[in-house]
Amino acid sequence: MGLGNGNPNSGNKGSNYNYEARSLGLLGKILTALGGSPVVTTRTATAVRTNAAATIPEGKQSVSIYNSGTAKGTIFGLTDLNPGEMVSFTAGDQADVLGQIPYDASPVNCEFLITILT
Repeated sequence: MGLGNGNPNSGNKGSNYNYEARSLGLLGKILTALGGSPVVTTRTATAVRTNAAATIPEGKQSVSIYNSGTAKGTIFGLTDLNPGEMVSFTAGDQADVLGQIPYDASPVNCEFLITILT
């Protein structure tokens, strides 16, 4: 959290341990005084196997697409996803979401395993 100030360590605690502990305690008191609590968001995970073409709708937190078949498929209409390859997309912040992700696993012997976190 902070830089050491040159004081010797106290056990396994760094030289700024006391300052950092007081700072975290103060931040906790401020959060409590504001009536807040840590934000906890429950995400729902789903998984699907497909050999079709479709679009994953926008609004997802995270998406992974794994080609478990023996033929290549495509994502975004132009990027090949070869057998055994996987791509993952994650929205940066908790409030961010992904846009649409079109995919095509319809070629013969192509199969995508798609995992989605909403």
